[in-house]
Amino acid sequence: MFASVVEFRLNPIFKEEFVVHWQDYVSFLKKHEALIEATLHHETPISLIAYYKWSSRDSFEEYSLHPRGEALSISQVLQGYCNDVKLLHRMDIISLKHQEQ
Repeated sequence: MFASVVEFRLNPIFKEEFVVHWQDYVSFLKKHEALIEATLHHETPISLIAYYKWSSRDSFEEYSLHPRGEALSISQVLQGYCNDVKLLHRMDIISLKHQEQ
């Protein structure tokens, strides 16, 4: 699994629209089995931080770094509501196995 953290600096007049379309984007990614879960955090009135848990690094790269088709269209709509979008972190998730004692 793979995770990413993205900061969205919103244009304040589009805050509600952004949240609705962000939810559509997450649903789209889950439908295509690229995304396991996502959480949107409110940092400041115009800054939202999203945590994404991807099914794989390949899914992250395909749908986030190099989107095509419908994924690209949805991504462009989201970016249109923002003054800035930054990929803050991208990281592999460490899978820990619990040891029984």
